[in-house]
Amino acid sequence: MGGLWEILKRERERVAAMGGFWECGEIAEMIGGLWETLMHPDEIYLLIKLGLRICTSENRTPPESQLAFCYKVIPKITLAYRLVPSLEQVDPKMVNAVAIFYFVLRALDTVGGSSKYHRALMDQFHLIRQAFLELDNSYQEVIKDVTKTMGAGMATFIDKEIVTIKDWNEYGHYVAGIVAVALLKMYFQPSRIEDLDSEYNLMAYSCAIFVMKVDMIQDYLQDINEIPSPRMFWPREIWSKYVYKLEDLKYEENSVKAVQCLNDMVTSSLVHAEDCLKFLSASVDPSVFQVGAFILVHH
Repeated sequence: MGGLWEILKRERERVAAMGGFWECGEIAEMIGGLWETLMHPDEIYLLIKLGLRICTSENRTPPESQLAFCYKVIPKITLAYRLVPSLEQVDPKMVNAVAIFYFVLRALDTVGGSSKYHRALMDQFHLIRQAFLELDNSYQEVIKDVTKTMGAGMATFIDKEIVTIKDWNEYGHYVAGIVAVALLKMYFQPSRIEDLDSEYNLMAYSCAIFVMKVDMIQDYLQDINEIPSPRMFWPREIWSKYVYKLEDLKYEENSVKAVQCLNDMVTSSLVHAEDCLKFLSASVDPSVFQVGAFILVHH
């Protein structure tokens, strides 16, 4: 059996290669996952509908707008742009605010963005700034507060290793948890803030931590091979039970231990599963439910 991480690498390269032949990355992924789709024929219509809505959404921003750059680049950087169809039912100002929010936070992690699209984002960041200044003050305040808190939190981990699961959760607080709560605040706005309660916020917070952990699990090979130095987000408390060094998991001779460690990581992350289901059950707003369900099903 080939090494677990080599399999993951080949799958990533396959999808990336297809993306180069299609303007719409969503179509490429839909074709790449054709076999899986055929196994669920009842979902084919919905997938096609979603893909078409996404492709058309990318062309709705006026070309002279600062936001035109945002919506042109975001599909190349993240799969999050697929949320646009669900957000279309929300105030358009909210959609733009979420896009700007994403780019501002993405700028905090420029080390993780080595592609030409990430470089283009930073070269044209003045457009993001201009678009940010055009947002309502309420959106600006939320974005500024979260950016400041996240930046300070990430700074503490520059020289601090993620040793324990508690450390992992702390890192997740800064890069995911506070963002989820902020997005709810942006969506509901002060006039509807009474729709939220502390328990609902905590469930959204836990969902975001879960998504972050899933991303870190599946991005192992990409992060560990990062140049000039590896990015290590897996807690030592877990991986040290299987190997001496985290990078040892990528070698084929350690494939058995790698799978065992992976199972341990996944099991640890599933502590958030109940909160994810409770969050969806409590989301009476259709748009919030659709966005939350999309993110969780994707991950």
